Amino acid sequence: MKKAIKVVAAIIENEQNEILCALRSPHMSMPTMCEFLGGKVEQDAVFTSNHLSLKKQPLQLLN
Repeated sequence: MKKAIKVVAAIIENEQNEILCALRSPHMSMPTMCEFLGGKVEQDAVFTSNHLSLKKQPLQLLN
């Protein structure tokens, strides 16, 4: 049985309907493939409804 890993991802779209994604390095697994921003969730992480409401203007939270 494979180990389950919780992950999160963000899809960031601008007003021109362009989507921000990352290009994997040629030296990584699955080289030169695109991926969305995100990562593994830490085991003790707690999410609330505020975390799920990032649909509009998530970059404001970074300031």
